Amino acid sequence: MKRHWPSSSSIRVNIRGGTSPRTGGDRRPARNAVVALAIGLLAMLATLPVAAQTRTLDGTAERRTPIHEPQRLPGQKIELRVKDTVENTFVRPRVRILTPAERATKAFTPATFDVTYTGFSAQAEVAFQAAVDVWSQLISSPVTIRVNAVWEPLGSGILGSAGSHSSWVNVTNGVPGVVYPDALADALNGSDMGSGDFDIEASFNSTFGDWYLGTDGAPPGGRWDLMSVVLHELGHGLGFLGSPTVDDGADAPECDGVAGHGCWQLGATFPVIFDLFTEDNLGIAIRDSGTFPNNSIALGNVLTGMDVFFDGDAATAGNGGSPAELYAPGTWEQGSSYSHLDETVFAAGNPSSLMTPLLGSAEAIHDPGPVTLGIFEDVGWEVAGEIFADGFESGTTSMWSASVP
Repeated sequence: MKRHWPSSSSIRVNIRGGTSPRTGGDRRPARNAVVALAIGLLAMLATLPVAAQTRTLDGTAERRTPIHEPQRLPGQKIELRVKDTVENTFVRPRVRILTPAERATKAFTPATFDVTYTGFSAQAEVAFQAAVDVWSQLISSPVTIRVNAVWEPLGSGILGSAGSHSSWVNVTNGVPGVVYPDALADALNGSDMGSGDFDIEASFNSTFGDWYLGTDGAPPGGRWDLMSVVLHELGHGLGFLGSPTVDDGADAPECDGVAGHGCWQLGATFPVIFDLFTEDNLGIAIRDSGTFPNNSIALGNVLTGMDVFFDGDAATAGNGGSPAELYAPGTWEQGSSYSHLDETVFAAGNPSSLMTPLLGSAEAIHDPGPVTLGIFEDVGWEVAGEIFADGFESGTTSMWSASVP
C-alpha cells in the first residue's frame, strides 16, 4: 500500500511510478531524489526532542504536546444531495452476506457494525442494515464500528449527512502527524481509541417524502433509494473525506475571512490521510505549500478548478490506470466539493458512482465500486481481496454483470 508523507515547505513525495495519462510525460522526473531526501528528513526528525509546539494559524504557540501522543480532534460531516433526474440504473453488490460459519473460515475477517437507531421505521432499519451488511464484507477491523443513525429533518435537497464522530492524530500504525477518522483509527490502532464513543455520526432526512425503502435495487422514478444513501454516508464515516475548504468572505470565516482563499480546516499541521493523495491535473500535490499555500487564492483556485484527482496506487488501479477525478466545481460547495468523486466522470450506472455528490431517482448503487475500495486501501483500510458474489440477484442488471460470476 502506498502512503504519502506530509510535505515540508514545497517538498512533496509521490511514489506512484509511470507517466501521466493526461500529460503523456513523466510528472516526477526527480522522484528518486525526492524520496531519498524525504527519507533523510524523516530520519533526522526522529532524532529531535519528542516535545513540539502546537501553533495557531497566526503562528503563535498554543501549547506543548508530545508529537507521538494520540490527539483527538472534532469530526466533520459530508452530504449527499438530490439530483432531479430519473436514472433507471442499478449497480449490483458484488458480495453476499456470509454465514457465521463462512466468516470463521476466511482469513479476511469482515468488520462488525453496531448501529443505534433513532427515529427509524422498521422498514427503514432493514434498508440501513442491508447497506451495513455490504460494507461489513468489504473492510476488516478488529474493533466494532459503532454508528449513531438518526432520522431527522435536514436541509432542502439533502438526503443524508455523515462523518466520523472524532478524528485522531498520531495513530498507532498510521502516518505520524496525519488525521484519521474514528473507525479507521481504531482499525489501525487495534483497539477503541474513543473508549466506547460512536465512530460514525449519520443523519437521514425525515422530511424527505420520496424514499424507496426496498433492498432489491429497483426504486421507481420519483423515488430515491435509501440503501444507496446509507452506503454512501457510511463511506464518508469510514474515511472518504478530506479537510480543505474555500472561504466565501461572508459571515463566520471558513479560513481567514478573505473570499476565495483556500485553507485546511484542521490547520496546516494536520492533513487528513485522504489529503495526502490528492493532486491537480499536473500531478502537483494539493498539500504542496510551495504551490498552494494555506490561506491563499492559489489553494482556493485549485480546489474550485475542476481538476482535482486522487492518485493513490489502489484507486488508480481501480480506475483503469488513471488517477480518479474528484468533485471540484467552479464554486465551492460546502459539504460536497472535494470529498466526492466527480459527478460527470462517474455518472449513474458507473461501477464507482456510489461516492458522487448527487443521487437521482430510480438510481440504485449497492456496491462501493473499485475506485472507492481502492481509495480505502490507499488510506489504510484492509480491503477484501476476495469478493463473495452470488446473491442480491433482483433488479436491473448493472455494469458489473459481465464480470460477476
